[in-house]
Amino acid sequence: MAPRRFLFLVLGFLVAFGLLVAATNVIIDPYMLFDRDRVAGFNAIKPAVETREAMMKTHQATRVSPKTVILGSSRSDIGLNPASVAWPAAMQPVYNLSTVGADLATNLLFLKRLLANGRAQPATLVVGLDFESFLLEPASAAPSERTELTAANDETGLFSGARDLLASTLTLDALEDSLSTLWTNYHQLLTLDLQSDGRLTEGHLRRWTAADGVALLFEQKNRLTVRRYQMPRHVLSHDPAVPVRDFAGLDGLLSLAQRQNIELVLLVQPAHASRLEMLDAMGYWPDYELWKSELARWGAQMRSSGARVTVWDFGGFESTTTEAVPEAGDRQTRLKWFWDPVHYTTLLGDLLVSTVTAADRVDTHPAAGGVSPYASLVPLTPDNVQARLAQVRVDRDRFRADHGAQVAAWHLLACGGVACQPASATR
Repeated sequence: MAPRRFLFLVLGFLVAFGLLVAATNVIIDPYMLFDRDRVAGFNAIKPAVETREAMMKTHQATRVSPKTVILGSSRSDIGLNPASVAWPAAMQPVYNLSTVGADLATNLLFLKRLLANGRAQPATLVVGLDFESFLLEPASAAPSERTELTAANDETGLFSGARDLLASTLTLDALEDSLSTLWTNYHQLLTLDLQSDGRLTEGHLRRWTAADGVALLFEQKNRLTVRRYQMPRHVLSHDPAVPVRDFAGLDGLLSLAQRQNIELVLLVQPAHASRLEMLDAMGYWPDYELWKSELARWGAQMRSSGARVTVWDFGGFESTTTEAVPEAGDRQTRLKWFWDPVHYTTLLGDLLVSTVTAADRVDTHPAAGGVSPYASLVPLTPDNVQARLAQVRVDRDRFRADHGAQVAAWHLLACGGVACQPASATR
């Protein structure tokens, strides 16, 4: 065979193969980039969200015109359901723009891209806040897992769109994700999925719970907490040259919200009592209280300049967050309010939404089985924050008195197997 003919055959094969790969990826649409219909048993479930959530939401969000946008990390990504009946009609439709591993800087980038599209004119931003994301990183820390997310979405315009288009059509990674999409849908596997309203489903948490049980998930997460936070960090630094993490992100969010006439609703997200006790044993309780006080002060300062912002504290020891963890080896018992120490269920998310959106406060809620544990909660202000902190301490001490052995085990784990005194005991 002549060399030229052979070369043409090879090039023709490569072109045909590339077109086949592109057509397959476009039809299956694993990243939702082409807005293809989601067909049950074919491509309805999108497991690629586990690694491609940032790109998927960047494009998906521009197709909606939400009145309310949810921002935050995986906690609000999973726990705050845009389709919940708890959202008042005036706040719908709702889109969940939270992203796994995201800090407020990443949230701000996503929001800017959504607003730049011109279709979205939200009236409200509901932002889930994580205490841990406000802690100062030690100088020796490895690059944050959020760095990749931020860098990947710090591009706008044609280059970003062309890059994503290429990644979604002509790459073998996209083909692999397309095949994974087919496999997952055919077998109806429990896995991560991204809903059309932006919520990240809890399929993987359901799968892990079914396989390992709640107790093992809590133990694994608590051990990870020790490894990640055993060296105390702080919310504020005595060195003015050290930036305060995520308060700058709050300033950026509020600045954008004011320019767009958007109300800002901040939620101190709930964590299970085990997480709070672990943080306390590792020395973080003073910073946890300082953080809430700073949020209250910051909110009041912003309101004095005309901003519409409220801060709600769900980080306490209510009946929801003190739910009993099953015994080790129990793989049958399921929790109502939590999947693990930090990821709460949509039932608890509904309680949060009902609390912050109720025009007239109510004392009951169906999901709570009667009286809502947050019925008396009001937004944090400098005038009431100390009373709220004191109430959390009272509830914490009551919980410790009733669950001494369990609390002692958490403290022992947090302190590396050595008996230690919680930071709150010195206050």
